[in-house]
Amino acid sequence: MSEDHSTSVSSPPASGHWNRSQEAETRFWEGSADRYGHFSAEYWERMLAQDGLDPSFFEGARVIELGCGPFGMIHYLDTPREKIGCDPLIETYRELGLLQDGGVTHLAGRGERVDLPAGSVDVVISYNVLDHVDDPLGSLREAHRLLTEGGRMYLNVHSFPGFLRPVLPWLRYVDTPHPWHFTTAGVRRLLGRAGFEIDRSLSYPVRLPGSSFKQRVAQKIALHAVFLAHKT
Repeated sequence: MSEDHSTSVSSPPASGHWNRSQEAETRFWEGSADRYGHFSAEYWERMLAQDGLDPSFFEGARVIELGCGPFGMIHYLDTPREKIGCDPLIETYRELGLLQDGGVTHLAGRGERVDLPAGSVDVVISYNVLDHVDDPLGSLREAHRLLTEGGRMYLNVHSFPGFLRPVLPWLRYVDTPHPWHFTTAGVRRLLGRAGFEIDRSLSYPVRLPGSSFKQRVAQKIALHAVFLAHKT
């Protein structure tokens, strides 16, 4: 691992559900390497292709990934002009010896409040993160603040069929890593409320490793909801 590019930012108090999700996230990364050994440039190129993109989408841009984790996409892209990763567990990843470098400037903080000026990035990545945050609308509004005029957001989040909407608020009690569970229509509404115009969207089934009961159920009902949007 090469030179450390880190700064930190303080954040307002988090909810109890969010705190429990962060504890669950920490336990995940403390687990065995078979949980995360698949992350690589090739892996992220496959994920981009699945979402109808390739690395040229980020060509020459100043890009931030909110909730970058230790192995997030931002660490493996080689087309951006500048790369920034923000995550509340940056210091935890570093202590575990997992945090990748990749020429990324790491900000330790929450996506609802990022220590950067307004209009300072061209592209925001939010990949499998919106259901982990304390305030989804606040996180999207912060992404909107960070973007230049016409700047683009690439959002991929797990979603559920509309008929499950009445039970979604209760899933946080059994699926503790995720304080929020959305329908695809709900994510679309959040993007609009945050000031984004959606250019393109798609969805496809979630494929999870493992065979536990929870994983089997999730694979039957959960979707990846993908949105490409721009700041208006």
